[in-house]
Amino acid sequence: MRKVIVIGGNHHNTLGVIRALGRRGITPYVILTTNANSPFVARSKYIAHIWSGLSVTQVPEFLLLHFSKETLKPILIACNDANAYILDKNRESLSEYFIVPGTNNFLLGKYMNKLEMSHKANEFGLITPFSSVVWDGNINNSLPFPCITKSEYSNNGSKQDIRVFNDKESLILFLKNNKNRYNVQEFIDKDFEYQLIGCSLNNGEEIIIPGYSKLIRPGNGSNTGFLCYDRVDESLVPIITKSKHFLKSIGYNGLFSIEFLRGKDGLDYFMEINFRNDGNGISVTQAGVNLPYIWYLYNSGIDYREELKTIKRQYVMPEFTELGMWYSGLISWSQFRNDMKLADVYMDFDCDDKAPTKGWYNYCTLFISMLIKKVIKRVVSKLTKK
Repeated sequence: MRKVIVIGGNHHNTLGVIRALGRRGITPYVILTTNANSPFVARSKYIAHIWSGLSVTQVPEFLLLHFSKETLKPILIACNDANAYILDKNRESLSEYFIVPGTNNFLLGKYMNKLEMSHKANEFGLITPFSSVVWDGNINNSLPFPCITKSEYSNNGSKQDIRVFNDKESLILFLKNNKNRYNVQEFIDKDFEYQLIGCSLNNGEEIIIPGYSKLIRPGNGSNTGFLCYDRVDESLVPIITKSKHFLKSIGYNGLFSIEFLRGKDGLDYFMEINFRNDGNGISVTQAGVNLPYIWYLYNSGIDYREELKTIKRQYVMPEFTELGMWYSGLISWSQFRNDMKLADVYMDFDCDDKAPTKGWYNYCTLFISMLIKKVIKRVVSKLTKK
């Protein structure tokens, strides 16, 4: 049996892959690129062995040091952009000893550039918002407002880079205080946003997209929110076909997700491709198609076609994100409660793998104390008004 090595952060993305493999009897080796003292992901019962505290740049050397003598090449799975990039960048030294996701011609770094990604999408007929790279002192005068900023490259960005600006003056001020280069896109008035989560095999000759995830309510500035995963709507078939042509054209291998917005104008706007496992990937596993396991089977020379099942609609809840939204007043307690009842799966909690959630103990203790204080404050406020 080949070993599987999962590389990611202390995040439900990494945990989702570990659980997806573990449910099928594959206990992965895990490398966490995090400085967390007691990472909650490390508590999963499905882990064969885990290392933590490495920087992303240390990963290739660490892999070669610990796994280069395996009889069968271990299979690598990346769970964030930075790790996906570093694996592809070091493909020449790693591919002799590992099955490495990415592109055989080192194109991943190029297409992690948001502008390059958009240009490539346009080649295959995908609609993209107007985009321009900006930095302090350099702003495209034709840039439409409102607009949204994102990091220029997926592998070195963060959620803090995502900001909406209604006028040129506020954008200029932001750029002066942040010396990075940003990709700025036209802000789309959206009806909803959705993702195509899949797995690309044999350099894009075989691409599996079992369904799509539709965001019901956004979380804290990301596409990790309360969502529904369902079968593909007929209207999405042309979009899926074009997306597959994109992935095949660069010879991509591995797990991926592609993000779109459905505008109020009825058009579907391509936003970006994530060349790694997606944080919402657990929704596909829960719906009946285990993409990390399919990646394992294919690279082990085992027929994976029996895994291609008709999916079942599933509701997915990032419970800690929604708790924070309730605390901040963004959703009501009844809404939170209703979502808990409707959800088929949670991003962090799993009744068959409870220990990682217990790893949130310190966070939860602080959070509960904050909730108690807020409830007391609300009660006092109501009594004072009476």
